[in-house]
Amino acid sequence: IASLDNEKTDLSVKFQKATAANELASEDLFNLTAESEKSEIELRRRISELELERDSLRILMESLKSHLSTLSDEITDFESQKEGMLARIGELNNVMSEKDAQIDELGDKVNSLISIAAEKDSMISALK
Repeated sequence: IASLDNEKTDLSVKFQKATAANELASEDLFNLTAESEKSEIELRRRISELELERDSLRILMESLKSHLSTLSDEITDFESQKEGMLARIGELNNVMSEKDAQIDELGDKVNSLISIAAEKDSMISALK
């Protein structure tokens, strides 16, 4: 009977230790579950923030694409205008060259008339 009492006491002590260990494990599990829930909430919050940031970046990227498209169109228009202006400048340079040639021609005629007038003055002076 004493042996059974000792065994009963040993089992009772082991049961108490197991119960205490189980309670500690339950507390640890409860704490881990609470931490896990907190982490999950924090992750969901962070995911929401990142999704908002992603959406903002998409909107910004679409806006930039639109601006780039507009700039590209403006550059194309400018290039067309530039080509037209360069062609017009070439035309004006040709007209200026023609006018310069006409001015040179008129200058030669004026010089020729001045020479003729000088000769006539000389002749008139000689006749006097």
